Amino acid sequence: MSIETLTKKQKEVFDQLLTSKKHPTLHNDLGLTPSGLSFHCKNIYDLLNVTSRVELLLEYKFDGLPLQDIEFAKPLTPFMKEVFIVMTKGFTIKETVEMLDTTVSKVQAARMRIYWSSGCDDMLELLFKCYDRNYEGVQ
Repeated sequence: MSIETLTKKQKEVFDQLLTSKKHPTLHNDLGLTPSGLSFHCKNIYDLLNVTSRVELLLEYKFDGLPLQDIEFAKPLTPFMKEVFIVMTKGFTIKETVEMLDTTVSKVQAARMRIYWSSGCDDMLELLFKCYDRNYEGVQ
């Protein structure tokens, strides 16, 4: 499906999901309860055939990752760079373990190092920091 199939309210929620705002700010800005926002998110994800906000961002906002241009990624080991790329594609830890033929503990350690190196608290912030040249911090 495409975004043209979304209702007016779903399109409004969709547009806000493409920002760096966290859910508490989103539901306040949209005049929704937390459960109302979750309801709309689930419906949007189902209609657009994505499973998460990260996947939505990767599909509809960001395309491609110039890893060599990201300053914090330069000191990462080759394994951490692989984990980073897989993370930004929206794969779960289990899928990452299978794709990279490694262990859960190694993937979790790499993710922690990536977050620490980037100064980000979560995947949403990491995506915006990497992809959005105008990014000024999560709201």
